[in-house]
Amino acid sequence: DATNTVNGGPLIYRSQVTGGSIPTNAGQVILAGCTNFTIQDLALANCTAGIQVACSINVTIDNNTIKDANIYGVYTKNVARLNITQNRVLRCLDGIYIEPGSDSALIRGNVVAGSDEGIYTNSKFNRIEDNKVYDNELGIRSFDSNTYIANNTLWNDRVTGISVVSNDIYVSNNTISSGGTGINIYGARRAVLKNNVLSRTGIDVNGFTLGTFTTHSIDYSNIVNGRPILYLKNQTGVGISDGFGQVIIANCTDVSAEGLDIQMTTCGVSIAYCQDVRINGSMLSNDSTGIELDQSDTINISNNDLSDNSGHGLLHYDSDNVMINNNTINH
Repeated sequence: DATNTVNGGPLIYRSQVTGGSIPTNAGQVILAGCTNFTIQDLALANCTAGIQVACSINVTIDNNTIKDANIYGVYTKNVARLNITQNRVLRCLDGIYIEPGSDSALIRGNVVAGSDEGIYTNSKFNRIEDNKVYDNELGIRSFDSNTYIANNTLWNDRVTGISVVSNDIYVSNNTISSGGTGINIYGARRAVLKNNVLSRTGIDVNGFTLGTFTTHSIDYSNIVNGRPILYLKNQTGVGISDGFGQVIIANCTDVSAEGLDIQMTTCGVSIAYCQDVRINGSMLSNDSTGIELDQSDTINISNNDLSDNSGHGLLHYDSDNVMINNNTINH
C-alpha cells in the first residue's frame, strides 16, 4: 500500500483496477491487470524502475521525467493500446523497454539519453517516432516485426543508432549523427529504408544467409555525409564511379568500382555473396572499416588507400580467391 515509500514518495501499486490516474507525488509506479489508466506529470528519480506496467489495457504514460533508475525508466509487458509520449527518460540503465505482448504501441516525442538501451521494443506493429535519442550505448532497437521507426533524431549513440534485428521494419526520415553504426540491419529480412540522413556514420547490413543481404529496400533517398548510398543487389556487369556516401554490394557478379572517395562512414564498401568484383584506385579511409568482404569469390582489391580506418582497412570473412595488391593500409 501507499505506506511504502520510494525516495520520500509513495510506491503506487494498482492491480485489477479500471480507470484512474496516479498522484503526482509518487515515488514509483507499478500497474498490473489495469484498464484505462493515465500516468502523467510525475518526477521519478533514483528508483529501481520508474514506471512498470504489465497485463493491462489502454495505458497512457505521458509527460513524466524519470532519472537515474537502476534498471528501467519505463518497462511494459503484455499491454494492449499503449501510448508512451512526451517523457524525459535520463540516465536510467535502460530507458524505455517494451517486452512481448505490447503490440501496436505508440512511442512518440520522448527524450531518452544516457542509457544502455535507449528505446527497446520486442512487440509487433509498434510506432517509434519523433523521439530524441542520444548518448546511449544502443539508441533504438527493434526485435519484432512490422515496426515503424520514423522522424527520430539520434546522436552520439556509441554502438548503434537504430538496430533492426527483425523482419519487415520500416525506417524513414530519421536523422543520425556520430556515434557508432547509424543503422544496423542484422539477420533481418525486408527492411525498408527511406529518406534517412546520416552524418559521420553509416548503414551496416549483416547476417548469415543470402536473404539477409538481398531482400531489403534501400534507395538513393538515404544520404550518408551529403551523398546517396548505393545498395546494389542481384546485378551483373555494373560499373561504379564516385558520388556515393557508401556502397553496399550483395549477390552481384562482374562489378567494377574505381575512383571512389568514401570517408567518415561505417564501412566504405561492403561486398557479400558476390563474384568477380574489382575495387581499384579508391580512397576508403577514415571510416570504421574501409572494405568488408563476406562469402564472396574472385575479388580484386588494388591500388586503394585504406588508411586511418578506426577498425579495419580490410575485413575478410569466408571469401576465396581474393587478390590484394598495392594498397595502403595503416592505422
